[in-house]
Formats: sequence, structure tokens, C-alpha cells
Amino acid sequence: MAFTPEQFSVLQWVARVSASLSVLGVLSIYVFFILNPKAARNPTARLIIFMATSDLLSASAKFLGRWPVEQGEDNALCQAQAALMQEGDLSSLTWTAILASNLLLVVFFRGRTDTIRKNELPLALFAYGWPLIFSLGPLFIKGPRGKIYGDSTLWCWITSEYHEYEIGFFYAFLWAVFLFNLISYILVGRVIWTASKDLEQRGSTDNTLSRYRVAFARTALAYMTAFIIVWTPSNLNRFYNMSVGTPLFPLSLAQTLMSPMRGFVNFLAYFWIYRMQLAGKASLQSSNERSAGGGFRSRSGRTHPDTYVMMDRDRCQPPPGSNEMSTGQVAVTEHSEMRS
Repeated sequence: MAFTPEQFSVLQWVARVSASLSVLGVLSIYVFFILNPKAARNPTARLIIFMATSDLLSASAKFLGRWPVEQGEDNALCQAQAALMQEGDLSSLTWTAILASNLLLVVFFRGRTDTIRKNELPLALFAYGWPLIFSLGPLFIKGPRGKIYGDSTLWCWITSEYHEYEIGFFYAFLWAVFLFNLISYILVGRVIWTASKDLEQRGSTDNTLSRYRVAFARTALAYMTAFIIVWTPSNLNRFYNMSVGTPLFPLSLAQTLMSPMRGFVNFLAYFWIYRMQLAGKASLQSSNERSAGGGFRSRSGRTHPDTYVMMDRDRCQPPPGSNEMSTGQVAVTEHSEMRS
């Protein structure tokens, strides 16, 4: 046995407390959008709801801790815990990639913000569907070292006897999603910064453009920080276990604390962004009220039609005779729509 009974008891209680916080965070997200239905119309918010559902599946399974293991590795409860955890984790990772793809589509490729909403059903079927292959598949695979799902120290999952399945069925996808999300945020950030610089040169209000930079920086920072906080302990613990062959209690404790808490961490990240968004809207509204004709005034006092692109395109079109919006201008506009 890798740990003492006292250490296993600590891991059990930590997992339950962490998973309980995650469930609380997910339920808080549900309640918020039930009480604020208008907020749920935002494409990004709807993706958060889907991701929260995945987090709920995973947290519910991890709440059980090692109890299913104690019932026997071949027991249906142990196998069900592993499959539910695998489904929840993989689908949650998929939704984070879709969230990054949404930003990339709107800002980098000039897509419409309603594209995600129009394709919600296919996206949901994909996000929840393809992980079933890697969550239910191991139930029917029995290798030379026994079943793939079994005692993985912290709970029922892919056992340490099958490191190749751990990588192929989970960690390879985790690393790919992290890299994709990172590249997506870098590309989107580059467009936002370039577009705002272009508008500055046209004489737009510096403070307004700075707010868009800050808004994007906060969004990217919040989601990437949440991703890193949640998944780093799992990666470190798995790497150590693969290389040494025996688990290390501090790393296992860190994984037990953070892995089930994903729903709570995502809850904190989203509502921190939401509060910053409300503060930004109030500041932007105050700035707009000081501008004549609905546009933003330049230093010379002349209202520039091009600065209408900073507003919601569906509610405020550029005045007749104005030029077509450039790629960078549309990028800033669509990013504004996403955050509204």
C-alpha cells in the first residue's frame, strides 16, 4: 500500500471537501443564470453553463474518493466512478477548447457571435459524445495486466499498470488543449492590441481603447490561470508516479485538493470577469454620454464615424456613407459583443 491508513483518510476528506466546493460553484452558476436569464443569452455565458455541467459530473465522481476502490476494483461502482470521471474531465477540457475557439472565430476570423448559439446542439453532442469513446471504452478492454480501470491511489481511474492508456486516453488531449488555448489567446490578444492601436492613430479616445485591452487581458488571464491551477498538480503527480513508480503524498494531496475543485475555480474566474465587465460597462457608458452624436470625439472635437465599431454592431450601425470596417475594427467590435 502506497500510503498509511491515516494518509488515505486525509485524502478522502480533502477530496470530499474539494468536490463539495465544486458542486457549490456549479450550482451557483446555475442559480445565477436562472435568476438572470438575459445573461444566459451571451454565447460565452452559455458555454460556461455547458462546462459547469461537465465539472459537476467529474466532481460528483471524485466526491466518492477511494470508497468505490474499497468495494473492489472489479465492482460496478468502481468502474462507474472511473467512467464518469473520465467523461466529465474530457468534456470539460473540450468546452475550454470550444471557448477559446469562439474567441478565435469572432476576433481572429471575423465570425459572428451567434455562430456558437446556432450550432449549440452539434457542439454539445460533440463535446459530450466523443469522450464516451474514451470513458466507456476501457470498461470493455481487459489487458494482460487486468482491467484498465482500477485503483489509481486517489480513486478509481486508469491504474498505474497502464501508463500508456493514461497518456493516450487523457493526458495527450490535456496537453493538446492547453497548447491550443494558449495559442488562441495569444492570436486574439495580438488582434485586439493591433486594432486598438489602429483606432488610436485615427484619433479615438485612448481611455476607451485601453479598457478593451484590459478587458481582454483579464479574460485571458483568468481562464488560463484557472486552467493552470487546476491541472498542474495532476500533471506533476502523474509525471512523478510514472517516473518513480510510487506516489508522493504531498503531490497526491495537491491533486486531490485541486482536481475536484475545478467547478469552483471556474466559478470564481467567470464571476471575477463578470464583475470587471460590469465596472467596464459603467465606465464606458459614462464615456459615451460625454460624446456627441454617439461616436467618440477625437482630440480636435470632431466625431469619427469609424469609432462606431466600438459599439454593438447589431444595435448601432455606422452612419450612411461611412467606409467598410477593417478587420481590426470588426475584431474589436465582436470582442465587445462577446463581453456584453
